[in-house]
Amino acid sequence: EVESLRKQHADLDQFASSGDASLVQGYRELSRTCDLLAEQLDGKAAEVKESQEALRLLRKTGEERLRLGQACAQVGVWDYHPRTGIIATTPEPDQLYGLTEGPRLTYEDWTWLIHPEDLPKITEVRNRAIIDHQTFDLEFRILHPSRGERWISSKGGALYDTSGEVTRIFGVNADITERKLSEEALRNSEERYRGLYEAGAGGVVMQDQDGKIVEANATACEMLGLSPDEIRGRSSTDPRWHSIREDGSSFPGEEHPSIVTLRTGRPIRGIVMGVFHPAEEGYRWLMVNSEPIFEPGTDRGRWVVTTSTDITQRKLIESALRESEERYRSLVELSPDAVVVHQDGQFVYANPAALRLYGAEAPEQFIGHPVLELIHADDRDLVAGRMETVHVQGISPRREMRLLRLDGQAVPVESTAFSMQFQG
Repeated sequence: EVESLRKQHADLDQFASSGDASLVQGYRELSRTCDLLAEQLDGKAAEVKESQEALRLLRKTGEERLRLGQACAQVGVWDYHPRTGIIATTPEPDQLYGLTEGPRLTYEDWTWLIHPEDLPKITEVRNRAIIDHQTFDLEFRILHPSRGERWISSKGGALYDTSGEVTRIFGVNADITERKLSEEALRNSEERYRGLYEAGAGGVVMQDQDGKIVEANATACEMLGLSPDEIRGRSSTDPRWHSIREDGSSFPGEEHPSIVTLRTGRPIRGIVMGVFHPAEEGYRWLMVNSEPIFEPGTDRGRWVVTTSTDITQRKLIESALRESEERYRSLVELSPDAVVVHQDGQFVYANPAALRLYGAEAPEQFIGHPVLELIHADDRDLVAGRMETVHVQGISPRREMRLLRLDGQAVPVESTAFSMQFQG
C-alpha cells in the first residue's frame, strides 16, 4: 500500500508541473499529507513486523518448553487419522513404547504393542467414548521390547466433521509403571495386614477418637461373644460389657486401656480384666494392650488399636493351683509329723509339729537357722551327704538320725527328704 501511494504521488507530481498556481498549491498540500501518511504507514509496518517476530519467538519458546516438559515427564502427544490409519506422534510415545525411528506408526502396528489381555477392554471403552462424544481415560499394559511389561496411561478424545464423522483422534500418553508397582505393593501389604489381622491369635479392635469400635477381627468377636454388627459402634464405656477386675470389683469403662490411651496418647500394657460372655453366661479373662495411632504431624491420638489375649484357661489353672496349694498347706499345717523346708542350707519353713519338735515357740525363733547346726555332731556328715543326694537325684530314702532342739537336747528321729519347688 505504501508503494502504491508513492507511485500515485509521482504521477501527481508530473501532472502538477504543467498546471496553474492554485493547482500546484493544492498538490503541495496533498503531497505533504501523503508523505506524512507514508511515514506513519512505514512505522506501523515496522511495528507489525516486530510484533510478528516477537510472536514467532514466543511460540518457539513455548513449543520448546512444552517439548522439554513432555520429555521430563515422559508424556507424549499422538494424533490418529482414521482415514489414513496413520498415528503421528511426538518423540516421547515412541520412547514409551520402545519404537525406533522409522515410518509413521499405523493403528495395526500399535495394537501389536498392547498386552493381549488388555486390548479388547480398552478398545471397547475408547470406542464407546468416541460414539458418545466423550473423552476417554485408559490404563493398560504394553510389551516393551527391552523393558518388558510396562503400564501406560492414555487420555484423549476425538474431532468430528459437520456430519458427525470422526476426523481425528488425539491424546497424550504417559508411563505410569512406577505408580502401578507402588499401588500393587500397597495392596499386597494391605492383604498381608488383613491376613494377620484376621488370622492372628489375639483379638484386635480398632476404635475412633470418640472411643467407638469401628472394626474388630473374628477372634475379638469370639472372645466377647458378639457378632461384628453387635460390636460395631459400641464404646469401652458401655455398661453392657460388665467388666470386672481380678478381685471381682467393677472395672469402670473410663479406665479401660483404650479410653486411657485416647485421653493421654500413651500406650497401655498388660491390663487384666474379666468381660462377661453372654453365650457362656460367664467371664472371659483378657490381657489387654492398647496402642495409639496419631494424626500426622500431631501428638493427638486419632485412633486406638486394642489387642487382647484370652487368658481364661490360665486363670482357671491359677485358681486350681491356688486351691491345691491351700489344701496342701492345710494338710501340712495340720499334719502330726514334723515338716520342714530348707533352701541354701537354711530353714525357710516349719509346720507347727516341727516347731514343737525343735522346741520353738514361734517361727521367727527357727526360720533362718543353718540346717547342720541343729543336727547332732556325729550325724552331720550323714545329713550333708543326704542333702547332696537329694540335690542330684531329687529324693533320699528314709533314715534314722539325731537332731538338736533349740535348747541343745538331742532327739532321735526317722526322716525322709525330697526336692520341690517352693515359692517359685
